[in-house]
Amino acid sequence: MSYDGGDQCDTDANKAYRMTLRLECNSDGKKEDNLSIKTVDVTDKCAPVITASHKVACPLFSSTTFTRFFVDRPYILGPLAIIFGIIVAF
Repeated sequence: MSYDGGDQCDTDANKAYRMTLRLECNSDGKKEDNLSIKTVDVTDKCAPVITASHKVACPLFSSTTFTRFFVDRPYILGPLAIIFGIIVAF
Protein backbone atom coordinates (compact mmCIF):
# COMPACT_ATOMS: atom_id res chain seq x y z
CA MET A 1 0.00 0.00 0.00
CA SER A 2 1.25 3.42 -0.80
CA TYR A 3 0.00 6.60 0.79
CA ASP A 4 0.68 9.62 -1.44
CA GLY A 5 -0.22 13.29 -1.26
CA GLY A 6 1.61 14.43 1.83
CA ASP A 7 3.06 17.86 2.51
CA GLN A 8 6.10 19.12 0.66
CA CYS A 9 9.22 17.25 1.70
CA ASP A 10 11.75 19.24 3.77
CA THR A 11 14.81 17.63 2.17
CA ASP A 12 13.62 17.81 -1.47
CA ALA A 13 11.33 20.63 -2.56
CA ASN A 14 10.31 18.73 -5.72
CA LYS A 15 8.80 15.83 -3.75
CA ALA A 16 5.88 15.37 -1.43
CA TYR A 17 5.91 13.03 1.56
CA ARG A 18 4.61 9.53 0.95
CA MET A 19 4.75 6.26 2.82
CA THR A 20 4.74 2.67 1.55
CA LEU A 21 3.51 -0.15 3.76
CA ARG A 22 4.36 -3.70 2.70
CA LEU A 23 2.27 -6.24 4.57
CA GLU A 24 3.31 -9.88 4.70
CA CYS A 25 1.31 -12.87 5.86
CA ASN A 26 1.99 -14.22 9.34
CA SER A 27 -0.08 -17.40 9.33
CA ASP A 28 1.10 -18.38 12.82
CA GLY A 29 -0.20 -15.19 14.43
CA LYS A 30 -3.59 -14.26 15.87
CA LYS A 31 -5.91 -11.46 14.78
CA GLU A 32 -5.54 -9.87 18.20
CA ASP A 33 -1.75 -9.61 17.89
CA ASN A 34 -0.13 -6.27 17.19
CA LEU A 35 1.41 -5.48 13.83
CA SER A 36 4.93 -6.92 13.74
CA ILE A 37 7.27 -4.42 12.08
CA LYS A 38 10.18 -6.17 10.36
CA THR A 39 12.08 -3.34 8.68
CA VAL A 40 11.85 0.40 8.19
CA ASP A 41 13.73 1.68 5.16
CA VAL A 42 14.39 5.42 5.39
CA THR A 43 17.03 5.74 2.68
CA ASP A 44 14.64 8.19 1.02
CA LYS A 45 13.59 10.54 3.82
CA CYS A 46 10.56 11.67 1.80
CA ALA A 47 9.29 8.15 1.12
CA PRO A 48 9.93 5.64 3.91
CA VAL A 49 9.07 1.98 3.31
CA ILE A 50 7.76 -0.06 6.24
CA THR A 51 7.68 -3.85 5.98
CA ALA A 52 5.46 -5.57 8.53
CA SER A 53 3.59 -8.83 9.05
CA HIS A 54 0.20 -9.69 10.52
CA LYS A 55 -2.41 -12.45 10.41
CA VAL A 56 -4.96 -10.30 8.52
CA ALA A 57 -2.53 -9.91 5.61
CA CYS A 58 -3.00 -13.60 4.75
CA PRO A 59 -5.32 -14.42 1.84
CA LEU A 60 -8.71 -15.82 2.81
CA PHE A 61 -8.74 -18.31 -0.04
CA SER A 62 -6.48 -19.47 -2.81
CA SER A 63 -7.85 -19.43 -6.32
CA THR A 64 -7.11 -22.21 -8.72
CA THR A 65 -5.74 -21.85 -12.23
CA PHE A 66 -9.26 -22.45 -13.56
CA THR A 67 -10.66 -19.58 -11.47
CA ARG A 68 -7.83 -17.23 -12.39
CA PHE A 69 -8.44 -17.97 -16.08
CA PHE A 70 -12.02 -16.68 -15.85
CA VAL A 71 -11.16 -13.75 -13.58
CA ASP A 72 -8.57 -12.57 -16.10
CA ARG A 73 -11.01 -13.07 -18.99
CA PRO A 74 -14.49 -11.87 -17.92
CA TYR A 75 -15.60 -11.60 -21.54
CA ILE A 76 -15.68 -15.42 -21.66
CA LEU A 77 -17.51 -15.90 -18.38
CA GLY A 78 -20.20 -13.28 -19.15
CA PRO A 79 -21.76 -15.02 -22.17
CA LEU A 80 -21.57 -18.39 -20.41
CA ALA A 81 -23.46 -16.95 -17.44
CA ILE A 82 -26.13 -15.46 -19.75
CA ILE A 83 -26.62 -18.77 -21.57
CA PHE A 84 -26.80 -20.66 -18.26
CA GLY A 85 -29.32 -18.11 -16.95
CA ILE A 86 -31.56 -18.49 -20.00
CA ILE A 87 -31.49 -22.29 -19.69
CA VAL A 88 -32.34 -22.18 -15.99
CA ALA A 89 -35.09 -19.55 -16.47
CA PHE A 90 -36.95 -21.55 -19.10
